[in-house]
Amino acid sequence: LPLPSRRTLTAAGLAVLLAGCAHPPAPSSPGQAPAGESRADALRRLGFRQTEDGWTFDLTGKLLFESGSDQLDAESQVIIERLARGLHEVGVARLRVEGHTDDVGTVAYNQALSERRAQTVARALAGAGLQNAKIETVGLGKSSPVVDNRSPDSRLQNRRVAVIVPAQ
Repeated sequence: LPLPSRRTLTAAGLAVLLAGCAHPPAPSSPGQAPAGESRADALRRLGFRQTEDGWTFDLTGKLLFESGSDQLDAESQVIIERLARGLHEVGVARLRVEGHTDDVGTVAYNQALSERRAQTVARALAGAGLQNAKIETVGLGKSSPVVDNRSPDSRLQNRRVAVIVPAQ
C-alpha cells in the first residue's frame, strides 16, 4: 500500500490531537490530571503509548521534517503547543526528545541534524510552558528507522521526533 502524503499525515495527526478540543476537559489544577483520571490514562489520552523506556509520543505522522530541515511548520507548532499544555496539566516535568533522520547523507550529518530536530522541538515545548532545564534532547541520526528508507514516502516517516516521558 502506498503511504499517505505528508500533508495528509500532518492533517490527520492534527485532527486527532485537536479532537479532544471539541469538549473542554474537566477543570484541573496545573500538574494534575482531570478528576478521576490516572496519570497513565491522561498520557494515553494525549496520544502516548507505554514502552520499556516510559511513555512515548512518537510524532511519526504528526510531526515530520522536510529533507535536511530542522524547522517546524505552523501545523507542527500547534501540535507541540497542545502536547505541552497536556503534559503540564498531567504534571509531567521531565522529558526526553529524540530526533531521527532518514538515511540520506553521512552519519555525521544525520547525527547533527537529528540533534537539531530534537532541540527545535524542545525549544517549542519550552516556549509552550514546559521547563527547558527538564527537557533532555538526544539525536539518534539514522540509527532507528520506523520503516525502510527505500522510497521518498518511507524516508519521510523516518524524519521525525519522539517525545518520551521517562518511567518513574
